[in-house]
Amino acid sequence: ESLQNHYNAYTFIQDEAECKEEGITCPHVDYPDNQKCLDLLDMKRSGVFSVLDAECAYNLGTDSQFTEKVWEAHNGNQYFVKPRTTRPEKFGVNHYAATVTYTTAGWRDKNSDTLKNPIKEVLQASAREWFRGLLPPIVEETGPKKANTVASKFKSQLQSLREELGRTESHFVRTVKPNPQMKPAIIDHDTVMKQLTSAGVIETIKMKRAGYPVRLKHSDFYLRSRIIAPPSVLARYRHGHLPASDKEMKEVCREICAHVLPQVRGVAQFDIGHTKVFCKADASDRLEAMRHHAIEQAKVTSRAFIYRWALSWRQKEKEKAQALHVRRIEEEKIRERKKRDREEALKRHGTRGPQGNLRGPSERDFSDFVSLFPHFDIPIINDAVSMAHQRFGATDPAKARTVAQTFLLDIQKQKLAAITPVTILAIFEEARLSSNTQKALHDAEINNRTALFALTADKMDRLGFSLQEKENLQAVMLKQQSDWVINQRLNLLIDAGNRSREDLARDMDKLNKAADTIRRQMAHASGGVPPSALPGRAPATSSRGPSRPASGGLPQAPPPGASARAPQAAPPGGYSTEQVQRFVAMGFPESKAREALRQCRGDARRAADLLLSQT
Repeated sequence: ESLQNHYNAYTFIQDEAECKEEGITCPHVDYPDNQKCLDLLDMKRSGVFSVLDAECAYNLGTDSQFTEKVWEAHNGNQYFVKPRTTRPEKFGVNHYAATVTYTTAGWRDKNSDTLKNPIKEVLQASAREWFRGLLPPIVEETGPKKANTVASKFKSQLQSLREELGRTESHFVRTVKPNPQMKPAIIDHDTVMKQLTSAGVIETIKMKRAGYPVRLKHSDFYLRSRIIAPPSVLARYRHGHLPASDKEMKEVCREICAHVLPQVRGVAQFDIGHTKVFCKADASDRLEAMRHHAIEQAKVTSRAFIYRWALSWRQKEKEKAQALHVRRIEEEKIRERKKRDREEALKRHGTRGPQGNLRGPSERDFSDFVSLFPHFDIPIINDAVSMAHQRFGATDPAKARTVAQTFLLDIQKQKLAAITPVTILAIFEEARLSSNTQKALHDAEINNRTALFALTADKMDRLGFSLQEKENLQAVMLKQQSDWVINQRLNLLIDAGNRSREDLARDMDKLNKAADTIRRQMAHASGGVPPSALPGRAPATSSRGPSRPASGGLPQAPPPGASARAPQAAPPGGYSTEQVQRFVAMGFPESKAREALRQCRGDARRAADLLLSQT
């Protein structure tokens, strides 16, 4: 009875509620509501189960008294059947399937089928595990004492079942008994019809026919049916575009339905709700048939275009593969030809020019230079070795080798100079990098200060640096970094024209000390200065007084308070006496300051760079 009530609520009540929520007019269908029958059984106080529990709680109660109380509580209820006999032994209930008569003899004893706690304690104390598992553990009840009866347990379990069904999405399977005789291949139409009617299946079919059983959201309906949409809709929403708003989507769905679903006998086959499209079963079948037909036509129409595109794509891929194959063959031929020419040239030792074949020391030098300069053409190496040995080979083969190597290095230096900044080339030469290393740095696009500072030890190893080259480059870059910092600081000092000579002298003295410290550390790292000369150790003194730093640092500024030279008239070189005095205050000799200002035509910044490069 409870499951039938859940079916009614799920099928009829929720269906009507959804239609009202969507603003759809749905015809009302009368269905057998058995809620009153459920109240007869499990209503609080007056229900059959409640009366039975109350009678069991009364020690002097009997089955007859329970039956009389049920008669009295439900007399006149359409679902309750009072027997014609005056003996209180039975009563009937009109269930949804049929009328059932219940005999009440022995109900009190069956309902009070409880086991006393002493018996439970004896079983729990048994030495055998099998006996201890026969009954659940004893639970001490707290609070008001509840009736421990079969009916109360049944009502609790039934309530849990209802709550569980309410939280799930239900699906129903109806079983039908074909005949009362329980024999195969026999269908009793009256019995089957009676079961379908009492189960609410007939009313469900009536409701579905009168209403709209197929319901889809607006977006789902549009995506599924746009292939059969009218041309006006297809023109507005091309390339998979969707309506922008819910209101626009609703109107588009209405246009599609009006185009493909005409009325049948004056009855609309669809209705548009606030969020869903409602269709009748026949209309839904018609939509699916039209959609299937449109898809099949689209397949036929597009098959030719797809086939043509596939042929074109296949032809293009074939041509690309052939072109790639031809290019690879040509590249392989070029490589083979170069390899063959190189091998022949090596065999002939480069017989270009009037020198003829190379023999003896010249042959060894030629082989060595081919390995040292792999980027050079064979004829160039041959000419260099031939000319050097023709001039010096007879008297000094070692000098001939040196001359040829110097000539090749000059050629490579000229190539690098054409593509590398002068300052970077100066760093390479100061670090004594080999030509191959310089070429590797250029190929790796390391041709500026930022890239050189970012050069790590691992990358040097990958570029082919030797250990000595790595140490030299690191020392040079450290010196360059200190010079650049000093240069920037010097420019700031030159720009501070409103400062006194004493302040400039003190700043320059600090600058000289910092530069001297950095350079002594570099010299010690390369093995040029003993540890006693490092910062923090007492330097050796000389009777000659203050001198320039041994490591090439800037000269020391005069102490504060030293006599200043009197201003003089500006010489014809384009600089002023004040500029000369400013450089003298920084510690530079006056003659060098005048010479630098004269060469730079009075530009203080360029003169400072020139003086710093000479220290």
